[in-house]
Amino acid sequence: MMRQKFKKEEILQILSGIMVFISFFQAWIYDGGLNYFYGPELKRMLIDPPFLINLVYWLLILGAANVFFGWSRKYNPILAGTTAVVVFLFLKTIVDFNSQSEKLSAANGFYMAGVGMIAAVASILVARKERLASNTGTKDVNN
Repeated sequence: MMRQKFKKEEILQILSGIMVFISFFQAWIYDGGLNYFYGPELKRMLIDPPFLINLVYWLLILGAANVFFGWSRKYNPILAGTTAVVVFLFLKTIVDFNSQSEKLSAANGFYMAGVGMIAAVASILVARKERLASNTGTKDVNN
């Protein structure tokens, strides 16, 4: 039995999942010296962490779920949208925190999650475009 090729939105969902999942294990904040702060360390490094810093643990879950649904060829636009929103909120939290000091800067994990968010949004747009194209094609056939 021959498996069919991956659709564009499934490939983008897999890419989004991989980037978001791996970003959890990468450095998110660089303090200008020798210290990089990784996903799980973000909550411990702050005296009074913002509530949204807890979203870091959702990166693992959402990343794995995106890879699973994309690989099993069951594109899930709700999951892609949720991933984009959660990553956006987390990135905004990091930007707000980094703006408190001139020495802090974003590191690899921040950018990887950003690419994952862009891939999630792109998968939604591609799926919508293909759905509109297929609807237009069926209207032409019916007329």
